[in-house]
Amino acid sequence: MTKSKLLLGSINATRLIEELKKGNKAFYKSQNSNDIFVNVKVWLNEEKDQFKNDASIQINPSAENKEDAKYIGNLRFLENKINENDLNNLPDLNNLDIPSNDFFKKEDDTPF
Repeated sequence: MTKSKLLLGSINATRLIEELKKGNKAFYKSQNSNDIFVNVKVWLNEEKDQFKNDASIQINPSAENKEDAKYIGNLRFLENKINENDLNNLPDLNNLDIPSNDFFKKEDDTPF
């Protein structure tokens, strides 16, 4: 089974709002809910860019409005901090020496 990969990043909300106000054709209003949506492209880089980003987000207008395509954000893969060697060196949970604790001993007739 292939592991899923998580991308984290940010979107320049100021640029997004500016493009919406300009009437960028990538934005549209839902007929059902009146919510406003924006079409985007996500470019996945083969190698990290100079800022260590793995992907870029671009507003995706229709083909006839290519000049309205603007970069609005970047993404990075969430790096897994645990490697396989770390997992192989975990302690055996069945053989842990855990001291007893008298705190939970029942000393009276209370039901708790």
